Amino acid sequence: MLAFDLGLAPPAAEQSPPTLPIRLAPLLDELMDAYLPIAAAKGVRFDIHIPPELTAMAHIPSLCRALHEIVDNAVRYSIGGTVTIAAQLHDGHVLLSIADEGPGIPQEERDRLFEAFYRGSSTRALAATPGAGLGLSIARRDIEASNGQIWLEQSGPDGSTMCIAIPAATLTDLLMHEGIRERTVNA
Repeated sequence: MLAFDLGLAPPAAEQSPPTLPIRLAPLLDELMDAYLPIAAAKGVRFDIHIPPELTAMAHIPSLCRALHEIVDNAVRYSIGGTVTIAAQLHDGHVLLSIADEGPGIPQEERDRLFEAFYRGSSTRALAATPGAGLGLSIARRDIEASNGQIWLEQSGPDGSTMCIAIPAATLTDLLMHEGIRERTVNA
C-alpha cells in the first residue's frame, strides 16, 4: 500500500485553500529566472507578454506549483525555439497561455493528458527526459484549487499551447487584502 500522499486528490470542499491576490508579472519573472539556465542550455528562449498590474485570485503555492509544472514541460520537451507566455483579462478571469515549439501531443493521447502517471508515446520516446507522468495532473489539481481551469488549447508538430483560466482579483479583493496587511503591520 502506498504510504504517502501524492497530493493528487482534490481538497475537500471544507478544506479549500485560501486565495489571495497575486500579481502575475513578478511571479512569472521569478519563474523565468529560475528556468533561464536550463532553457539557455537547450537553446530555448522565453517571450513574456504579461500586463504588469494583472492580478489573479489564487492559492499562491498551488498556482506557483502549477505554473512550474507547465513551464517545466514546455522547456523539457522543446528542442530550441521559444516558449511564449501571455496573459490577459477576460470576463473576470485571467487567461494565461503557455506555448512551446516542442513535438506536440498526438491526437490519440490528448484525452489522457491530465491523468496521473500517464506518459505519452512521444515523451517515453525521449529517453533522456525522465518523468513519472505526474506534472500535468498536479497542475490541474492546483489550478482547480484556485477555482480555475486548465486545458490543452492546441497541439501539433510545431508545438503545444496550454491555457489556464483563474479568477481575476477585483478592486474589492485588492482593498480587502491591503487592509488585512495594514492591520497586521500596525498591530
